[in-house]
Amino acid sequence: MSKSRKVVSRDVVAKRVRRVLRAMTNSQAVIEESHKLEADLGMNSFVRRAMYRPYSLISCEYGGTPVLQKEAESAEIVKEAIDLVYKHANAPTGNRGTK
Repeated sequence: MSKSRKVVSRDVVAKRVRRVLRAMTNSQAVIEESHKLEADLGMNSFVRRAMYRPYSLISCEYGGTPVLQKEAESAEIVKEAIDLVYKHANAPTGNRGTK
């Protein structure tokens, strides 16, 4: 029988993702969900792709699944990045990545 785990809240994930984005962009400003990763935060496609690693660390810390590089790159606004990590953090560990 599988061990049940607690669902992590979106607010907890959002705080962690914002902290990582602030560190990656060296920004002291408040990062809003509506901010565009490239236009507002200066994160080109290569940087967004590389974000799979910190996103995966957050997700896996809560017992979720890793984020794929192409998924991380496809996030264009902060809300999409938060939702991506939230989805993976609460995914059953038997599911590896998403389409």
